[in-house]
Amino acid sequence: MSAVDPSMSRRSLGDQLAPVWVDWLAYKTDALDRFVIHDVPHLPPDRYSETGIRVAEQALLARFTALDTADPDDPLLTRFGCYLGETLTEALDGYWFNDPFPDPRLPRATVRFLYTDVRLCVREQVVLALHHRSGTYWSHIYRALSGLCMSWWESGHSRR
Repeated sequence: MSAVDPSMSRRSLGDQLAPVWVDWLAYKTDALDRFVIHDVPHLPPDRYSETGIRVAEQALLARFTALDTADPDDPLLTRFGCYLGETLTEALDGYWFNDPFPDPRLPRATVRFLYTDVRLCVREQVVLALHHRSGTYWSHIYRALSGLCMSWWESGHSRR
């Protein structure tokens, strides 16, 4: 028996080419522009940094004073997730990946990394930040991944 399920490869490729995912990626660009210009215009110049991520998480907590005040379908929550994911892809060599679970017909924006098995569904990370309410939940993730990424770079892999 093979250790790799060949159907998973085909499914994964199909998930990355699915029209609903391609549409979401196109939406992400506009969502990030709106996020930076209107939602959190006070991001620092190095917006895709640990400082930027902390400012964004604190803005999230200020906008949603409790987890139950956040409607899961609120486009603002999606924009916060887009920003979080983009920070991880830009600063820490992550990449966007569609991991459609539990409904294979819906996109599930996830950030993956070549140097670790970590997969972060951005929607779930927004909800967890609202649940923890520390204002530093995302920066802890950033810092942990930053150490792994730095080791990866130091081992001879180059930044994109």
